[in-house]
Formats: sequence, C-alpha cells, structure tokens
Amino acid sequence: MSICLRPATEQDQALLQRIYASTRSAELALTQWDEAQCRAFTGMQYEAQRRYYAEQYPRALCQIIELDRQPVGRLWVDRRPQALHVLDISLLEAARGRGVGSHCLRALIAEAESEGLQVSIYVELHNPARRLYERLGFRVDGAPRGLHQHMIRHSLVALSSHPQESQPC
Repeated sequence: MSICLRPATEQDQALLQRIYASTRSAELALTQWDEAQCRAFTGMQYEAQRRYYAEQYPRALCQIIELDRQPVGRLWVDRRPQALHVLDISLLEAARGRGVGSHCLRALIAEAESEGLQVSIYVELHNPARRLYERLGFRVDGAPRGLHQHMIRHSLVALSSHPQESQPC
C-alpha cells in the first residue's frame, strides 16, 4: 500500500467536490432528494467551504491523498507559526478504515514534532474520526463551538522545553 500527497490543482475541482460530497452521504440519505438535488446541494456547500478556506486561510495548502496512485482524499492544512492546523481531512468511502487517514495524520504529527509545533483540528461532535484523533494524542481544547470540538496535539518537544508546566499525577 503506497500513500502519497500532491498539491491539488484547478483540474482537481471535480474530484475535490466528489470527496466533499462523500462526507455528506449519510446525512443526504435521510432526505427525499434525488441524485441531481444532492449533487446541486453538495456542489453549493463545497463551493462555500472552498471560498471560506481561501478567504480565512489564504496560506493553507490543499493536497490530494493518493493510495496506490489513485486519488482517494484530501488534506487541507494551514501552517501557522505555533501550529499546523488541519482544516480538513476527508476520504472517499472506499478508502476509509484502511489506515490512510492515520498515515497522513502521523506524517503531519512527525512534521510538527520536528519543528516543535502542535497540531490542531476541529471535529464534528459525533464524527467517529474523533476516536482516531484521540488515539493519536489529540486532546479536547475548551468547550464545543456549535457542532464542533477543537482538539490539539501538543508537541512533545515543546512540552519538554517548558518544565514549569504541570505534569500529570
């Protein structure tokens, strides 16, 4: 199994929209909408998300996740001075549960560790991926904001360089 990342390009817009739509399939299955209505809705939502990320995180990088040279997901990261903030990690349904997301997040964590940075992410409160984030060392940061919870994985390098911080009992 070979997993790699490459920068997303304009030619990837249809793929990125399909990846986004796959994250909404369970909720759309609860509607009475036909395929065209679902496609129109997810297209509109994808475009709103894309514009928001571009406006709010102009330096963020969107990458295509490839499994055995086939595009299966996206990883959108905003590299900040103190943290790597994951805006989004999404996989097509066929790629979920195969270790692809874990692999990408571990690589991001290794990058952050090498620079003494934390990694942060907002996760929907009932998203099953939250268990993955917890296994990878992410911890809840503050109260939920609407339907999302902020989580942080602190750098072990940064923590060890601040001995005045309290240690667990």
